[in-house]
Amino acid sequence: MKPIISKEEIDQVMKIKGKGRGIVFKPELEFIIREEGKSGLQQLEEAMEKIGHPLRYKTLESMSFYPLKKKALMLILMKRLFNYNDERFKEIGKSAAKFPALLRRLISFLMSGKNAKDAAKQVNNIWKMYFTVGELELVEFNEKERREIIRLKDFRVHPLECKFLTGFWSIILQLLVKSEVTCEETKCTHKGDEYHEFLLKW
Repeated sequence: MKPIISKEEIDQVMKIKGKGRGIVFKPELEFIIREEGKSGLQQLEEAMEKIGHPLRYKTLESMSFYPLKKKALMLILMKRLFNYNDERFKEIGKSAAKFPALLRRLISFLMSGKNAKDAAKQVNNIWKMYFTVGELELVEFNEKERREIIRLKDFRVHPLECKFLTGFWSIILQLLVKSEVTCEETKCTHKGDEYHEFLLKW
């Protein structure tokens, strides 16, 4: 029987650098519990164990750091085990945007976007509270044209993480502007660009 994830794929994922706090792993696991039940969570945990990279929801500590390579493996297994498409991962990102502690900090960052230069340091400080890699930058906040551009440098996990972030940013900004928001990733390191860039409109 063909393995759910090949050795070659695992070897490629092992090149991913950096760590993220447990809180950035939890939205996916809680989505699985909600949508697939405890049996779905068990299925995912057993698959992670089988490939030699165990990840347990019950022992995951919100403020402890975990390798981002584990997050990439988790995303791949979720896609294969539950047949999740890109829209599903956007949904997960949207649900993650409702985590209270992270939400408060990011909304304050987006609000300060009206003075993007002053906000630059604050933006990156918020990001670095949760990740050991990556540089988050607010490139533009144009209230008149109802658009915003967010840039993320030196952060390479997996294309499925990009879909997650697209959903995540759309809800974060929606909560601020009180209007429906669309989010499109216009640049992506997985497509050869130097960084990720997200264009949000409302």
